[in-house]
Amino acid sequence: LIAGFSAARAFRQEDVPVAIKWPNDLWLSGGKMGGILVEAVKTPSGMAVVIGIGINLELEPGAEKQMAYPVAALGDVLPIKSEARDLRTKWIGRLSRGILTDMKSYFSTLQMPDWNQWKELDFLNGKRISADDNAGTVIHGFCEGIDQDGALVLRMDDGLERHLVSATIRLEERK
Repeated sequence: LIAGFSAARAFRQEDVPVAIKWPNDLWLSGGKMGGILVEAVKTPSGMAVVIGIGINLELEPGAEKQMAYPVAALGDVLPIKSEARDLRTKWIGRLSRGILTDMKSYFSTLQMPDWNQWKELDFLNGKRISADDNAGTVIHGFCEGIDQDGALVLRMDDGLERHLVSATIRLEERK
């Protein structure tokens, strides 16, 4: 969550209106622009975190018709045709600085970032969603944000509140 939070803030500081679709997707103009994968690994000097970020710089014409979900690219809001290499290098630097700063802060204080800022970045907040635990259970309701531990807060159709730490999330049509 910290990596996504930091990446979205870095984009927004450059007037790119990126939002986070919990827990690890970067959304732009209603489509997925990128994703983040994080893995903890054991090294000879202790545990480490490996963070991978994929960002769509440009889409091939018609690519959105081949996807199961809406897609977007940085090129939708920034001209990148002639300067893709320079732009890629610039974003690697900006994203890395933001993520490393926030991760260092987290590991030194064990405090999550300011969740009031998350509300501005949260693509799902207030939307009707389904949450699939990938083991055969799907629940439905409205996203009510992220709790202090980084769990997705889902107000289910029966009024109960669930805090999800892992699930595949899909947007639903409003009922």
